[in-house]
Amino acid sequence: MMKNSNQPSLVLCPNAPSLAGVQASPDVAAGAWTPSKDEWFTPWRFTGLLFLLILAAYPDVMLGKNSFFYRDYGYFGYPLAHYHRDAFWRGELPFWNSLSNCGLPYLAQWNTMTLYPLSLIYLLLPMPWALGYFCIGHLILGGAGMYCLAHRWTGNRFASTIAGLGYALNGLTLHSLMWPNNIAALGWMPFVVLFAEKGVREGGRPLVLAALVGTVQMLAGAPEIILFTWLLAAACCLTMRETPLRVRCGRFALAGLLVAMLAAAQLLPFIDLLLHSQRDQSFATNTWAMPAWGWANLLVPLFHCTPSIVGVYSQDAQQWTSSYYAGIGMTAMALLGALRWRERRSLLLSLAALFALLLALGSAGGIYTGLKQVFPFLGMVRYPIKFVVVAIFALPLLAAIGVARLQTDSAPARRQWIWTCGLLVALVGCILAVGWRHPVPGERWEVTAQSGLSRVALLCGVGLLLLWIGRVNGVRGLGLRAGLLVVLGVDALTHTPRQNPTVPVAAMADDVIRRGGRFTNGARVMVSAPAQSFFNSAANANAWEFCLGNRRALVPNWNLVEGIASAGGFYSLYTPAQYELRSLWAKQTKTNQSPALADVLGVRWITSELNIFGLDKRPTALPLVAAGLSPVFANRDEALRALTSSSFHPDHEVLLPREANGQIRVTNSAGARVGAIRRGASFLEADVESDGPTLVTIAQTAYSGWSATVNDQPAHIWPANHAFQAVEIPAGPSRVRLTYRERTFRLGATLSLVALLACATLWWRGRGPREAASSRTAPA
Repeated sequence: MMKNSNQPSLVLCPNAPSLAGVQASPDVAAGAWTPSKDEWFTPWRFTGLLFLLILAAYPDVMLGKNSFFYRDYGYFGYPLAHYHRDAFWRGELPFWNSLSNCGLPYLAQWNTMTLYPLSLIYLLLPMPWALGYFCIGHLILGGAGMYCLAHRWTGNRFASTIAGLGYALNGLTLHSLMWPNNIAALGWMPFVVLFAEKGVREGGRPLVLAALVGTVQMLAGAPEIILFTWLLAAACCLTMRETPLRVRCGRFALAGLLVAMLAAAQLLPFIDLLLHSQRDQSFATNTWAMPAWGWANLLVPLFHCTPSIVGVYSQDAQQWTSSYYAGIGMTAMALLGALRWRERRSLLLSLAALFALLLALGSAGGIYTGLKQVFPFLGMVRYPIKFVVVAIFALPLLAAIGVARLQTDSAPARRQWIWTCGLLVALVGCILAVGWRHPVPGERWEVTAQSGLSRVALLCGVGLLLLWIGRVNGVRGLGLRAGLLVVLGVDALTHTPRQNPTVPVAAMADDVIRRGGRFTNGARVMVSAPAQSFFNSAANANAWEFCLGNRRALVPNWNLVEGIASAGGFYSLYTPAQYELRSLWAKQTKTNQSPALADVLGVRWITSELNIFGLDKRPTALPLVAAGLSPVFANRDEALRALTSSSFHPDHEVLLPREANGQIRVTNSAGARVGAIRRGASFLEADVESDGPTLVTIAQTAYSGWSATVNDQPAHIWPANHAFQAVEIPAGPSRVRLTYRERTFRLGATLSLVALLACATLWWRGRGPREAASSRTAPA
């Protein structure tokens, strides 16, 4: 028997916004809509459907035959996961990376996910396919989280299924499969908002759960996504009306404090590195903003896009993501949900999506520049296009609200739905007309037209299915719902060709390239500046050859997989001196090369001039540890000029800061011999014998975590050759030992332990008001 829309049984979540008060249409009263069909889409059935769609999209990855490799997955994600795995099986926590950029902090980079709990997936399971499962698993996790959040807000399981599919299957989220840290943060994003809202409303144990879930996302290491998550969570929590404002603010602040303390072991090293890095609040620029016409890609995904040689389409104006297409059907349903602007959640999501899309335009949006001046912390969002993450999060929730509304208020909502679909079809026609008359260089009109027309066809399918669902009962109604979900999945998975290319897993295996024994004793390799310029734009349509070509050239981080030390590498944070040496190297050309700079960097092997994938030996490179050099005192600018000057001879001179003059006893070179060198992940020890007081220089990046002893006595580490290390030793035999300790890690770990104990105490002793009420009223 059909229930009246005012019955509370339609509100399937205890805290979902009530649909009471919505006048049922004649069709609903007559039994056209059956909530039982919506209830068929349980969480497990939704997860199964999402799994099947992902299996259809990436069968080779799911079956372990192929692996992702494109862009940052092969350049950054996979090599760092491989390095972390190697350290794990050696029983080490990787605080320092000695193989890249002459050494740099590893755990403190944050996006290396060193402390992220689910990194155990690729630490324990065989590589390379384990990292692919890690990324796809978080894709499914994100869809499940969005399903739960939408169900809490709408009480409609079918609408929640649509939201879950929309969040897991869109251009941005699918593109994020190439960033293990980003897809991990996106996977937890809906859960953080869900548990934060529940914890702020109820307190007690739900608040502890919110802190724990927020901590897991915090450890994933995607700063911008985490920032957006907590801004959205704050907006949702502060706009709810069920709890007094003072209580809400207090609980939210407590949750944030617990998250910060629980993640302190990761956050404090990161903040320390950030404060001593090349980045500041002015680091963000208008580079890679969404183009002024970028909103058109929400309806026609290939409008003004051009393909790379491997077939991946993207906008020339920004290369952060190849797509942020949410689905034309999903966008239409989101617009329908936005029409319920009188509801606080609908209004909040609509404003968040609109605001994010404006910010993504950068200076073209009119508010990005001014807002960054008012809130300087937004300077950490390096590319304006990243603000589109907020829109991608909001649109599926709006779509769920729109579908729930269409189910319960069919008569007026159907008319608005028809008008919405008609408006989008007209907009697609206008976009195609612009693409025909004003194409960008490299754009093919037939591809743009096919993209637009196919989206119109899919939108018509979504529109008709949604209208029919409210008119059909029984198994046919269930079949129409399943058909709608399939159409939405096809829309997302076919909107652009080859978005995530794959390569046979053999191309990622450890032994696919046999290097021999040339790279020993810390000898470093370096891609020459002309060769690096070539590789920055090089591509090959053959995925196997492209992947192996980068591995042979060791660009930019493939040296981590090969276990070879490099003077280069691609990372988010560098020390300022290290970054300046990178810039000096990048300015080198074939006609203006500085042997002194290469020697100081310890470059023993460099790209061959005859073979771009070959390496030539450089016999003049300084060893990892040298002794007996004569000090030359110089300020920063003088040192940088000297490193590119032919008058500087690093084989018998070392550059020291001017403040060292008068504080060290060494004034000239001395006869010295370096004996045995012992190295580990976080230490270096060398035996040196000298005829008199002298300097021992270590071609390793100077950073505050390093300390030194000479014959077990503390010694001062001086900056040498602008970015490296030097230690003064006395005459005779000496044992020099340098040890790296992440100076803020111990404090952070202590804070994390205290917060964990606090959470345990709150869990066992603190119950929220709803739990207490339940215990008082529950029958024996």
